[in-house]
Amino acid sequence: MDAEPSMVELAVRAVPAADVRVAALPELPFADGEFDAVVANFVLNHVGRPRVALAELRRVMKSGGRIALTIWAAPPAPGQALLGRAIQAAGAVRPPHLPAGLAADDDFPRDESGLTGLLTAAGLRAAECETLRWDHRGDIDEWWSGPAAGVAFGGQMVQGQTPHFRAEIKRHFDLLSAEFADGTGVLTLPHAALLAVARR
Repeated sequence: MDAEPSMVELAVRAVPAADVRVAALPELPFADGEFDAVVANFVLNHVGRPRVALAELRRVMKSGGRIALTIWAAPPAPGQALLGRAIQAAGAVRPPHLPAGLAADDDFPRDESGLTGLLTAAGLRAAECETLRWDHRGDIDEWWSGPAAGVAFGGQMVQGQTPHFRAEIKRHFDLLSAEFADGTGVLTLPHAALLAVARR
C-alpha cells in the first residue's frame, strides 16, 4: 500500500499479480491480525502521529508476527543535511502551509534507543535496531532534481519559496556541494538510517 496513487500504479505495473492499494496510516484497510509480517520502509518519517501509526501497524500483525521498519536517523548524516544547510544559508523560511513538526507527545529520538523504545511502548517485543550507513553517488543535477520537483519535506520547502529564494537556495546548494564533489563533479553524500525489527 501507498498513500500516493502514482506509486501504486508503478507497483501494479511492475508486479501485475500483486494486491497493491491506495491507503494511508493511521487507518489501514485490513483486518486485525491479517499479516505474518509488516514492512514500513521510511513510513514513520512521514506521518503526523508515529505512535498511533505504529499501533495500527501492530494491529494488522498476527500474534508472533514480525515487523521491520526504517526511518532516517537524526541528527542527519552530512550528505542528508546538504539541502537543509542550503535552505538555511539562503535565509528561506518555512511556508505557512507546511506543518511545523510533531507535537512533543508524538515525537521520539531518531536513534537506536529511541526507535526500540517506540516499538516497545507500542507493545512489541524483542525490539532490535541498527544504524545503516552508506554513500549515495550522483551528479549535482541529479541531486537537485528531487528538491526542484518538490520531493519530500525539503522539496516542499524549496517549492514554497519565491523565485528569488529558490534561486538563492540553488546557489548555496551548488556552493555547499563542492564539499562532496570529486574531480568529475560526482557527489558522494553520506547517509544514515535506522533499521528496526520486533515481534508481536
